[in-house]
Amino acid sequence: MFQRAHLPPLSTWALPLGMAVVAFVAVCLQLDAAGDYPGASQGPGLTLDESFNVQQGVYLVESTRMYGPGVVHPDSLREIFEHPGYLPDHPPLGHVAIGLFHELARHFAPPGDHQTRFVTTCGRTASAFAFALTVFLVGLTATRWYGSLAGFAAATSLVLMPRLFGHAHLASLETWTGLMYAASVLSIAHAWQSAERPALRSAMFCGVIFGLALLTKIQAILLPIPIAIWAVAHWRSRAVLPLLVWGGVGFVIFFLGWPWLWLDPAGHLSEYFGRTTDRAVLHVTYFGERLADRELPWHYPWVLFLVTVPLGLHLFGMLGVSGGEEMPGKNRRERLLLGCIAFPLVVFSVPGVAVYDGVRLFLVVFPLWSLFIGRGVALLWRWLLVRLSRRTAVASLSVLLLMQMYGVVAYAPCWLSYYNLAVGGLRGADGLGLQTTYWGDAVTRDLLQQVASRVPAGSVIAVSPVPHQFILDEMLSQSPLLRQRGIVLQPLTADCIKTANYVLFYQRTSDLSPLLMRPPPRAKLVVEVRREGVRLAGLYVLDKP
Repeated sequence: MFQRAHLPPLSTWALPLGMAVVAFVAVCLQLDAAGDYPGASQGPGLTLDESFNVQQGVYLVESTRMYGPGVVHPDSLREIFEHPGYLPDHPPLGHVAIGLFHELARHFAPPGDHQTRFVTTCGRTASAFAFALTVFLVGLTATRWYGSLAGFAAATSLVLMPRLFGHAHLASLETWTGLMYAASVLSIAHAWQSAERPALRSAMFCGVIFGLALLTKIQAILLPIPIAIWAVAHWRSRAVLPLLVWGGVGFVIFFLGWPWLWLDPAGHLSEYFGRTTDRAVLHVTYFGERLADRELPWHYPWVLFLVTVPLGLHLFGMLGVSGGEEMPGKNRRERLLLGCIAFPLVVFSVPGVAVYDGVRLFLVVFPLWSLFIGRGVALLWRWLLVRLSRRTAVASLSVLLLMQMYGVVAYAPCWLSYYNLAVGGLRGADGLGLQTTYWGDAVTRDLLQQVASRVPAGSVIAVSPVPHQFILDEMLSQSPLLRQRGIVLQPLTADCIKTANYVLFYQRTSDLSPLLMRPPPRAKLVVEVRREGVRLAGLYVLDKP
């Protein structure tokens, strides 16, 4: 495994690498949030956490560059990690990646007109790269396990999952978390194949990857339980030592890679893991009810997973789980994949566990599911070849795969609003009372351009929802379209609506101002963003008496 002679041949990794390059380019062509790159295609609108992630990333990169080799000195670390500008909400690996790619993108492709130090669109290139690595990893693994067609289908399926593809356009940690979660699982599934017990050398190597996953986001703590259950089921007591080595190495990497922990190990570890339960309550609209994140019914994550992946891909995945001469349930590595797919969904089904923003918290299961999609496509191909001519089989399979492209094409760049045919698409989901948009990604560049052209310079625009006051400042600082017009943004309140002439909104109904549940009196909708006939965002003009 660790010797050059054991590296996969060119025929194994060339196609996954090509798919990864295609994925990276496809994402990078659609990143612009608010007018920094007017010559490029628009990306999702600015979302809540992005500016925070970019600022934290650039802060860490600049601090490291400023201190140089002296960054490891205790005094330097205290200056960096005890500075008011540093927020230890998440481990540093994903933020550092965002910061590095932000600096590279800003240097090699400077934005046209941006007066602030942080440019969200530049930071988004980090997620594009992480997504490309995920496509390559999944494609390579599926190729080695099931053949080149399965590798191609598995890699392609990631691009055809609108929710996953949409998150790859955001300067957030989710895509990096998905990459490291998949790498942790697949490294074990591939390397721990000994009939005796997993080699300690493999356990150490996989532990390093697990440590990097812990350094990305807290979802990595979901890994030990399904992996331990799987390993003990196969090797009994012989699995204990490899598991201890794996977990121990992972924790050491996690601790060494986050200097903030060094300053107060016990206190900061307690603070970090305790923060997951001590946080503000968010609300979710689910089948027409507005519920707190800890009050959602157990089936929320299962339903959302089932209805946010193209239905054809789910059918391929189900075939990959159940079909073939050797059932995956009897295969060691497929058991591990199924366990690491099911466990996050089970955790977020437990009463009292907070879950919100659609599939974001359990997005890590999507890349693993693509392995079964690839296997299902390969099995269907064999079945078609037995019954049809090769030309007809190629045409049939190609049509089935092309049909799965609808969501990625039709929803652009509002991919986070996607629902599949199981609920009648976005229109059906809206009719059922499911949340149609989450983070403000529907406030696209095109919408902002129309707002800027219709609203007089210096106008006050009321905005709803406003989950945090800083988002309005970031919308202005990150949008040349609004800043050049001297637009002022204010949260929508009963007093504000009496004086403002304009209201900008997006349809996160769980947090939308009650003043907008029905169109305000004398309001005229002049601009809107729709997908499948469902309004996602818009601008009201308020005619004053």
